[in-house]
Amino acid sequence: MVSLLALFVFLGFYFWYAGSERVKPGGVLGIESLIRKYSYIGKTVGSAFLILACSLSILFLGLGAGIFTFFILLMTLGSLIILLAPLRLLNYKTLLPVLALMLFVEIILF
Repeated sequence: MVSLLALFVFLGFYFWYAGSERVKPGGVLGIESLIRKYSYIGKTVGSAFLILACSLSILFLGLGAGIFTFFILLMTLGSLIILLAPLRLLNYKTLLPVLALMLFVEIILF
């Protein structure tokens, strides 16, 4: 479940990041041009992902732990996006194995 929450937080933050006017245009994931072109829709979808992640976190972990977990994920993944996106280190070749590893560890260990 935490892997799914992390994915939603990542997508929500990345949609907001890619829609920003300060970010230099670059195709890391391939959807940045659409997000920049339709900035309002991109930010709305990003907000929906973040609200969904927060709601699911509260639903599965409880009110206090859910909000705390959501903000920890938001700060961690937000920092990673801000650091790694300008270096072009975020792409499908790195994100899919990381997500698969997270799901594998979550299913096997929990």
